[in-house]
Amino acid sequence: MKVKEETKEIDHVKVQSTVSMSIAGITRDIVIEDGTVVNHSENAMTLSGNLKFNLSDFGVRPPEKFWGMVRVEQAMTVSFCIDLDVKPIN
Repeated sequence: MKVKEETKEIDHVKVQSTVSMSIAGITRDIVIEDGTVVNHSENAMTLSGNLKFNLSDFGVRPPEKFWGMVRVEQAMTVSFCIDLDVKPIN
C-alpha cells in the first residue's frame, strides 16, 4: 500500500494498493486508487474501497437475455471492506 498523505500514526488515511483478483480462472493485478485504511488498534486495521474493472479483462463476455434485449455492462464496480491482522516483522 502507498499512503497518500504524510502521517506518523494511521487513524483514517487514503491509500493506493495493488491486489490480485481471479475471475473465471484468469488472475490480474488491479490498482485500487482510493482505498481507505482505518487503524482500529496496534494489531487490527480495515482496508475498504471500490474496485473498478471490465469483465473483458478476465475473458468474460457479459451475459445477455431475451435475444440481446437485456445486457450486463462491461464495467463492474465491487465495494469491499477487508479486516486485516497486523503482525510485526521479525
